[in-house]
Amino acid sequence: IIAEIPARKEVTAVSVSATRRWSNGSIAQVGYQWSRAVDVLTLFNPGAPLMFQNNPIDGSIDARRQTRSGVDVPHSLVASAVSRLPFAMRASFLLRAQSGLPYAYVVGDANADGVSGNDLFYVPRDSADILLANPDRWGEIDRYIESRACLREQRGRIMARSSCRSPAVITLDGRLAKTISLGDIQRMEIGIDVFNLPNLLNHDWGRVRELPGNQAVNLLSVSGWDVAADRPRYEVRETGLPPDK
Repeated sequence: IIAEIPARKEVTAVSVSATRRWSNGSIAQVGYQWSRAVDVLTLFNPGAPLMFQNNPIDGSIDARRQTRSGVDVPHSLVASAVSRLPFAMRASFLLRAQSGLPYAYVVGDANADGVSGNDLFYVPRDSADILLANPDRWGEIDRYIESRACLREQRGRIMARSSCRSPAVITLDGRLAKTISLGDIQRMEIGIDVFNLPNLLNHDWGRVRELPGNQAVNLLSVSGWDVAADRPRYEVRETGLPPDK
């Protein structure tokens, strides 16, 4: 079955850019790209078993829905500038800003196919809409759902694959350099490079918060199957719910 799953992927992208030059040799450039990527599964890992395990199932196993790809980045902005300053000095910067990567919440082996970690979370409406081995933890789960728009807006259904998104990624690097003449044809440049300048100013700035690997957050584990209700029974692990990214 795994070998027959089509890895259909469609990407649409539109880019624009602009450049400005000054008579003293300074230059500024800015570019923006909008894109949309959809697929039935994202190739995070080589090999059929890992590819199957690390892709949340949206739809049936052999008829997956084509939804937002796990590598979809709809907005990307790059800006750079080089400015010539007095005393043979030059300042430059490079700014990158892009959307965070998408992800989804998964639970243990809810469909009992022997593979854990690729079953999307059914977002319960209330405490009666989910079976918990530790029902006293419902308040914790409910608050967690309410605090995240991508979960809150999908109550009462199995959440869509890649329907949540990590925070935007913004980086800014800078350079200040001075050219020293050592003769008619020889020059030496002394420069200072600062990578991730915002983080130098404030340790909460310039941080990248995203998931490694398969872009899935394991929310609950499956502790068994309730035969009377014909649905899985979940529990909050001892380590608790996943922390904020």
